[in-house]
Amino acid sequence: MFTSVVECILKPHEKERFEEVLRGHILRNLKKASGFVGLLAIAFDTRGERMLAVTMWRTRADADRYETAHLAELVSILKPLVVQGSHVTWGPADSLNEIARALA
Repeated sequence: MFTSVVECILKPHEKERFEEVLRGHILRNLKKASGFVGLLAIAFDTRGERMLAVTMWRTRADADRYETAHLAELVSILKPLVVQGSHVTWGPADSLNEIARALA
């Protein structure tokens, strides 16, 4: 299994809109993607402005294919909601312990 971890800082009061976009448009497209396993979204402060989105894939090639096909669209959808640029981390995840370490 392979993970992509995207970290971003949301504009104040945009958590609900971010969640709507994530659950709606983005998750709908992810579910159609070859090799997609799951999505985990985490808010890291009480205001919900620091967010992590972890996507899990069967292989790195599956994740790369999705990113190549959808990155420009994702950026245009999320850009109005984000204060700071996103940081993306890729890595293998053989278990939930691996994912937890990637998030630490």
